Amino acid sequence: EGGGVPPDVVFGGVAGGAAGRGFRPESDAAVRSALARWSASEPHALLRIFAALGRAWALHTRATAERLAGERLQFELSTAPEGCQVEAQFEAASGQPHSVMMSLGLDSESQPAEGARLVAAYSLHDENSPPTLGLILGSEDTATLVAGGCMASGLSPWQAAGAVLPPWRAGACLAEFLPAAEEELAARLGAA
Repeated sequence: EGGGVPPDVVFGGVAGGAAGRGFRPESDAAVRSALARWSASEPHALLRIFAALGRAWALHTRATAERLAGERLQFELSTAPEGCQVEAQFEAASGQPHSVMMSLGLDSESQPAEGARLVAAYSLHDENSPPTLGLILGSEDTATLVAGGCMASGLSPWQAAGAVLPPWRAGACLAEFLPAAEEELAARLGAA
């Protein structure tokens, strides 16, 4: 069985719009390697291509965010903990950038939260405004917090953050806020 020709990948949605401007996955060594190793008879070949494309997209979106960021956001990006996912957000109609989103896993040694993520959206129009916070929870943690009266059901991530997380302190950075968010979430889950 020969390797054959790897599948064509067509980017639409976000990658096809303003956020994808300048995204050239064919120039990424991991993508080229995954395509070169393609074999239609190998079950993991397509997953290898998609994983390489995902890593290339993550590098592109972080580089885009760094290019758009002002001084404060540059600091946030430079001090963000390992594993922080970063993406610039664009207005759908105009294609103009409006914010940079940073997403981090929340976990505490005392009370691990299953799949919980903190999202911080930083405005590109107002450098001095605090980020808008979001909290993405797994279904079990959501059910625990709802049953314990810590929050209502059906909340958006932005509403869940307001109900569960401590308020953002003026002058704080995400790296400083993360431990407080982890502690507060662990305390809420433990009490629920």
